Amino acid sequence: MGFFAAVTGNDWNRANEIQQQIVNYEHQADDIKKQLRLHLPKSLFLPVPRTDLLDLLSMQDRIPNRAKDIAGIIIGRRMSIPAIMKEQMNEFVSASV
Repeated sequence: MGFFAAVTGNDWNRANEIQQQIVNYEHQADDIKKQLRLHLPKSLFLPVPRTDLLDLLSMQDRIPNRAKDIAGIIIGRRMSIPAIMKEQMNEFVSASV
């Protein structure tokens, strides 16, 4: 939410800082995903199929990946949100989060 507030407020320094935090969090998420995959038991005694857990992990991994991609595109293009759309954009982001 802070990222879009900075973008809609044309505070590009703050937006850059938050975008860098998003990148760092995405890298941390990748490390956690890797550790989970390495330590997930391969036995037949899991309460759910292993493939279901791996599919869930992959879906969860897409969230920080998309956040990083969106923030990178907005920063790279210095996308400005038109004044008429700022309120709706912030409402949309808030509802999405």
